[in-house]
Amino acid sequence: MYSLYNSYKRRVIFFIMSLLVIILICMNIVVFSIFKNIIEQHYKLPGIDYQIIFSVAKHQFILLIIMFISFMVLVYFLLARVSHYFLEPMLKDKLTGAYNKRYVESLLRKEISISLKTKKEFSVLMLDLDHFKNVNDTYGHPFGDIVLAKVASLIRDCLRKDDFFIRYGGEEFIVLLFNLNPDITMRLAERIRKSIEVHEIANEDDSISTKITISIGVVILNQRNMTVSELINEVDKALYKAKETRNTVAML
Repeated sequence: MYSLYNSYKRRVIFFIMSLLVIILICMNIVVFSIFKNIIEQHYKLPGIDYQIIFSVAKHQFILLIIMFISFMVLVYFLLARVSHYFLEPMLKDKLTGAYNKRYVESLLRKEISISLKTKKEFSVLMLDLDHFKNVNDTYGHPFGDIVLAKVASLIRDCLRKDDFFIRYGGEEFIVLLFNLNPDITMRLAERIRKSIEVHEIANEDDSISTKITISIGVVILNQRNMTVSELINEVDKALYKAKETRNTVAML
């Protein structure tokens, strides 16, 4: 499965390391040039073979480059370990912990391509909370945020480690499922729907509580060549079909 997160991580690490290498090499070239000019202009004494001095300086320069390369290798492994600390906030929605909308287009484009090459199917689920506006209007936006965060947690609990969970809009989410046949995909979508339907969501002191339902549209891409916008439109139609009755799962 293609990981856009790893792609971002590789790009960031490559950029930082490239920048450091360029800076360090330029610094060494400048220092060596200054050293050479000072020797030639101010300290040139008779009887001294300055070619030997410059040869030694060049060897020192090469040694420094080797040291810098070793340093870069160390930096690479350190960045690989800690990069998720500054990449995760960039890619994930703070409230729900789901990946944010910027994830969708690049991810879907890549997965469509992989599906066509490997002949493996993947599924796209679009989920929308039913009557969520009523929750905000009745209990206020802070409690609405609690509902969103809890619903996101319930959805995530139903997914596998390699599935992608994305916040697509205000109360709208997208889930990408890989290597599941249509029957298992529909069962998983139904499991998500039931998990949310039966759960009562409350604030910290239990002074406010409510139940909410979710509608889910499902599209399974089975070796079909389509653009990202066409795929989004199709799953949106499936969601619209589910919204006709609400609290249901519909597949085109």
